[in-house]
This record gives sequence, C-alpha cells and structure tokens, in this order.
Amino acid sequence: MNQKNLIITGILVEIIVIFGAYVILLHRSTPSREQLSEKFSEFKKQYQEKKAQGYDVSEAGELAMKAKRAFDSKDYKMANKFLDEAFEALRRAIKIPTIPDDLKAAARERLSRVKVASFYMTITDGKIFNRSYDDVINILEGVKTDFIFGAFHHWITCPEYCEDILAAPEECINPSQIQQQFRRCKEHGYSFVEFQNAVIKIKAEMPDTIIGVSLPLEFLNPCSRNSITGEILLRNDTWEMALDPSKWGIPVTKKQFQTWWAKRHNWVREEPYNPKEQMPFYFPDPSNPDFQELFLSHAKRLIDAGADAIWIDMLFMPSLLLKQLTGDENHKAVRETFNASSKIVDKIHEYGYSKYGKYIYVGSWGTAATFPYSPPDLDFITGTVDREEILNMEINETKWEERISFLRERIPTATIFVFFDYGYDNSPMEIFSQNLTPKQQRECLRVFDNFFLKKNIIFVYPVHGPDMGGNIKILSFGKSRCYDSLAPEFQTYETIKELAREKTEAHGTSWITALIAIPHIVSTTLIGIVIGIIDYKLSSRHYFGVGAG
Repeated sequence: MNQKNLIITGILVEIIVIFGAYVILLHRSTPSREQLSEKFSEFKKQYQEKKAQGYDVSEAGELAMKAKRAFDSKDYKMANKFLDEAFEALRRAIKIPTIPDDLKAAARERLSRVKVASFYMTITDGKIFNRSYDDVINILEGVKTDFIFGAFHHWITCPEYCEDILAAPEECINPSQIQQQFRRCKEHGYSFVEFQNAVIKIKAEMPDTIIGVSLPLEFLNPCSRNSITGEILLRNDTWEMALDPSKWGIPVTKKQFQTWWAKRHNWVREEPYNPKEQMPFYFPDPSNPDFQELFLSHAKRLIDAGADAIWIDMLFMPSLLLKQLTGDENHKAVRETFNASSKIVDKIHEYGYSKYGKYIYVGSWGTAATFPYSPPDLDFITGTVDREEILNMEINETKWEERISFLRERIPTATIFVFFDYGYDNSPMEIFSQNLTPKQQRECLRVFDNFFLKKNIIFVYPVHGPDMGGNIKILSFGKSRCYDSLAPEFQTYETIKELAREKTEAHGTSWITALIAIPHIVSTTLIGIVIGIIDYKLSSRHYFGVGAG
C-alpha cells in the first residue's frame, strides 16, 4: 500500500515538474513588452536601412504591421511570431528593379497614340443587359477601342469569388441581406475572378487594347478585405485609417471631420451622429501605413487580374481638404498626405514591373499640379466638361486654354482624357443624359470630340457607363442607371462609331503627349473653424471643370 502511494506520489511530482518546466519554457518563449519594444526598434532600424538601399521591404513591412496590431492587443506571443517573420522577410528581401527609362518612355509614347477611348463600366455586368462577352467585344471593336476606361470599378469591398459573400462576417453584411448581395454580385460580375475571366476573353480578341480600371481612394469600407492576403478588417481597424486632422495638431477631431464628410454626402439622417458606427464609408488618411497596405492590395490584385491602367479618383483630395482647412499649402499635414499619395503611384508602377516586367499606367485628376511640390509620376490625367458646356453644347475655349497651358507646364509628360464626371447629384453625366434629347446628345458628342481632338486631348466616349445618378428618370433600357449608348432612350452608339472611324482613318494627326485639365475648387468655401469645430461646406463636387481631386 505504501509502495503504491509512493508510486502515485512520484508520478504526481513528475507531472508537476514537467508542467513547471512547460510554464517556464512558455514564459521564456514569450518576450516581455519591453523586450518586444526593443525588438521593434531594431527592426525599424534594419527596415529603414534596407529600404534606403533600394530593397523591396513591403512584405517585411506588412508583417511588422501585423506584429504591431498583435502587440497593441497585448498578444505578445503572436506579436513575436509576426516580428520574427518580418525579420526573415527583411533578410530575404531583394532589390527593387528600377524601371528602365526607355521602357517608361515607350509605354508613355504608346499611351499618347491612343485615338479611341471608350467608357465601358463594367465589362463584367453583361447579365444585367443580356450581353455575352462576345457582345461586349463586338461593341468595343465596333468603335475601334484602344483604351477601355472603367472596365472594372472597385469601390465596395470586392470578394475573390461572389460565393465568399455567403461567409461574410455579420458586421460586414446583415445576415438577412446576404442572399441579395450574393445575387447582385453575380449579376454585376463583381469579383476579382470574374474580372480576370473577362480580361482573358477580351485580350484574346483585342490583345493591344489597354484595359483601365477605376480605384477610388475616397471609399474606405468600414468592413474591408485585404485583396492579397484575404484578411478581413472590421470597424476598429479601419477607423484607425480614417483621416484625423488633429493628428497634425489641427483643431478638428477625427469625429468632427468624418461627420462633416458624411453630411456632405447626405449620409446623416439625424443627430447625434456616430461616424465610426454609422458611416457607410470613411474618408481615409493616405499617410497611414495600414491604409496604404490595404489600398495597394486592391491595386495589386487588379494588376494580377490583368489591368493595364489604374485610374484613382480623389487621390489628392486629402491634401486638398487639409490645405483648405489650414489655409497653408506648406503645412505638414498637406505635405505628408501629398507625399503619401504620390508614393501610391510609385508603388503601383513598382509592382507591375517587379512582378510582370510590365509598365502599369496610373492616372488621376490634375489636383496634384496645384501644389508647390514636385508633381507625382502620373501617366495620365483626367478632366471633365462642366454642366454649362453640356447644356449649351459649346466649349468655353478661353477657360480650357488656361487649363491646358497650366497643366502642360506642370505635368508635361502625362496624357489627358476628358469624360463626363459622375457619382453625385447634377453631375455632368446626369446633365448629359437627362437634360439633352438623343439628337442633342449626338450633336454634343461631335462638338466636344472635335474640340478636344484639335487640342490633342482624348475625349472618352460614353459607350456603356458611367453611372447617371441616383435621382434620374430616364434609364437605360428602362431599368438601369448605367448610361448605355445602344439603349433606345439614348441612341448615340452610331454617332460614336462615326467619330471613332473619322479618327482612325485620319492621316497626319499629331498625337502629342499633352496633359491637361485640372481640378481646382471653385465652389468650396471654408466658413470657419470655431472652437475646433469645422463648418466646411462644398456646394457640389465640381472642381474647375476637371473632377474631384
């Protein structure tokens, strides 16, 4: 009996010793907060050194950000794991290949020779219009399209497959609406895989056509998805990426600024308003590293899917708003957000070349030209005709000459495209589609195309899209807000074909690399900041005839 007790006691002692050793080992394998802080400092030092030497440290940076999030959540074991992986990624980092000057020059020369640009938003939405991909190709080939503008429009969180929506977190989609969202996704073809399939089909028949996509900066989804890693980011994560003027000592809080932005878009139905919990989209801070990683993940996935060009809406709007807010274009907040937005352009160029040996075109509005800094490395700039020009069916030549002269001086290497801006009440696209008869629309297209042709500017034909607005009466085929040149309500496709044929058959046309059109706020008034509260009102999104930042 005593012997039995001794055996049991021995076993218990062994278990205790093993457990104690495990606890000690576990404790030793999990660094303290202070040790991790030192490790972060060492990583930052090595990261900056590698980056300065021209190495691609993006993977290491992404892992370090994950480590920091775990650290902030006091999950030190996971933070240490990610940090170890970040050091390993830093060790195996390779130098970023510099884009050869002759490759860039050749790519830009090719872009400057584009004669026909067609707005087709989007190439994946054929189910809504009973169109196959062959139909879409025939429509684009019918107008001899060199450049498809808006072939895909990434704004709400985009899944890899539409089926991924069925497993979306409750915070992202109300369970009662999941089936509806899934059906809409399938109808619009709103997934990376569907876009990739569409590109393959179009490139098979139109291999030399440039496929351009739209990637708005201003829509930071509270429930976002990293398009490369698949990581889901919820409101606590994305709210940290929202623009906060007080970050630079400006007496306006994040809540105040984001609430103003929500009011500007008529998202505020009643007060008090909680922007973190109620905004459908936050306005982002491009200088936030986490936002940069998220935004660039979308650009990278679109490039992986076959995009040749990326147009970024409101790329420099954060800097523009901060300039208006501070009254100082040299303010630190303005400079840092400007540099961050410029960095996005560079990173997209780097990704396309480093992964595919391909030059990816990047464009935006001409807002950047209005700042006293070196302009970003944009390949093309977009502009828009204004409402009065549409209603009068006449271009204000004096105004355009001023814009052209200014832009050519500031950004001489970019190519310019002019289209009907969209996405807000009384937009140029809404005015064109709702206020002009089909006959007037056809004449308007001729007037605008002829004028811009003489100025070596590419007028983008509204073949399919863009969106006409939320409060319209005349719909394409009686059902869609997407403008369609073949719809019986508009009937402009044959005119577009005629204009395109005249361009492509013309001889001796000089397609000079020229770039024009600049957004400049004309309807914005900064009423004032009183006791840290901003009352900043924009009567519309219309900026000097060229768009919205």
